[in-house]
Amino acid sequence: MKRLALLTAGVLAVSVLTGCGGSGGDASSPTSTTDGPKPHEPYKTDKPGQWDSPGVVVANKDGRKLVFDKKLPVYDPPITDGGVAQSDWPVAGRLLSIKELIGLFPDATKIGFTPDGPTKLVVTPSLKGDSNSENATKNTITIDITSVGTEDSVLTAYDSKRSSDRTVYTDAGGKPSSGHTYYKDGAFKTQRLSIEPDDGDTYIVVIGNGRTAMQLKVAYDGFYSLDGDGFDSDTVMQQQIMPLILQLLAARM
Repeated sequence: MKRLALLTAGVLAVSVLTGCGGSGGDASSPTSTTDGPKPHEPYKTDKPGQWDSPGVVVANKDGRKLVFDKKLPVYDPPITDGGVAQSDWPVAGRLLSIKELIGLFPDATKIGFTPDGPTKLVVTPSLKGDSNSENATKNTITIDITSVGTEDSVLTAYDSKRSSDRTVYTDAGGKPSSGHTYYKDGAFKTQRLSIEPDDGDTYIVVIGNGRTAMQLKVAYDGFYSLDGDGFDSDTVMQQQIMPLILQLLAARM
């Protein structure tokens, strides 16, 4: 896949999608913990710091939108002996639903939904413009739950690595090297969000509810049929689709 290009709001005409936050706050966020996803702090729109991507969201013509499936659980696993037993971790196959994915991919002809054990989910949308060649790359979004625990412990581990990365992977000009990218805390309603070094298609995500939290790895591949209309496929994924997926995941805790 092409490498992630950091874009600023001054480069593109921006349309902040529902739930991404803005100057008026996040009045549309659900407030009930029983009827819908829990509210989270809106995406911070202040100027990004030295190592932070602005998380720009560009307007799209395909009608991609957030559709929260109220049938999915909002997780708050029990804490035992200061941690969360793996048997109590959230189930990856219940982090997204077909109903929500149709909102993300209104142009899909088929959406494969394959849980791979309790901690991994693979989504394979087939889009109208995809190649019919046997050698065509399949579109995949893979979600792995990598850790679950108290919010303090998960955030402490993440922040420790971020601090180390900022110390070690900094060039002479004071900028991050080797693709180390960290978003502003609160971006797209997550607790923490970053891009894996040297792989612009893999996100490390932390979501939490004030008591417990989980860290996930979310990666995509393919989607080359989204090239066109002045945007390449990576731009569409990184600035239309992934921000919506991240918000859906954040609503699960």
